[in-house]
Amino acid sequence: MKGLVVFDYEDRRQQFIDMVAPLVVSGAIRYREDRVSGLENAAAHFERLMTGNNFGKSLVVVGEERIPG
Repeated sequence: MKGLVVFDYEDRRQQFIDMVAPLVVSGAIRYREDRVSGLENAAAHFERLMTGNNFGKSLVVVGEERIPG
């Protein structure tokens, strides 16, 4: 068995972005985010993450969101 370390593939990052970004934009690949707003909610959100009660990527939004691009 061999573990995966994302940095083992750092040299292929741009290749991945070029291949996957258009699929995300088109909706062919979808992802889920579990979000809360404000640092005052971070501890409870972290607890949900540690107990497996979250889904997808866990995010705590602490400022104005900016969409890249």
